[in-house]
Amino acid sequence: MTTSFSPPARQVPLKTKLTVIAAVVLVAMLGGMATDIGSWYLSLVQPWWKPPDWAFAPAWTLIFACTAVSAIGAWHAASRERERFAIGIGFAMNAFLNILWSVLFFKLQKPLWAAFEVFALWASNLLLNALRVETAGREQGRNVALINESIRQTHHADGFDQTHFA
Repeated sequence: MTTSFSPPARQVPLKTKLTVIAAVVLVAMLGGMATDIGSWYLSLVQPWWKPPDWAFAPAWTLIFACTAVSAIGAWHAASRERERFAIGIGFAMNAFLNILWSVLFFKLQKPLWAAFEVFALWASNLLLNALRVETAGREQGRNVALINESIRQTHHADGFDQTHFA
């Protein structure tokens, strides 16, 4: 007889999903409100590799959709309250820096400041990746432990124990 062990499925609460989506939409709206494609911006010398203006809306929509999915996934993978707090702080810092870039570049018309701010934005992305990898690694470690337990139970049910593999 074979037994199987599977962990209970955890669902992301609807409240969490809606909160994350609302936060991402708010960040997108605030960043959009700070973005002024006026005469100052149009007078700048544009690099040859700059995408056409029409491409920014779909690109940022996709970026923010991916941000929401990533935030929900990271929150779901976090099993400890302090991990969720760190993930929340990381995404909040990233959101603030995204908005700040638009304010520095478009509202204050300080491209050099915005260029330096990009390094902080990239650092926040690295932080979020590190948090996600740490959380995912621990989740993967739990999954490996569950698989090992399942194999152990299966071998016991089949009349084997670990001494046969020593």
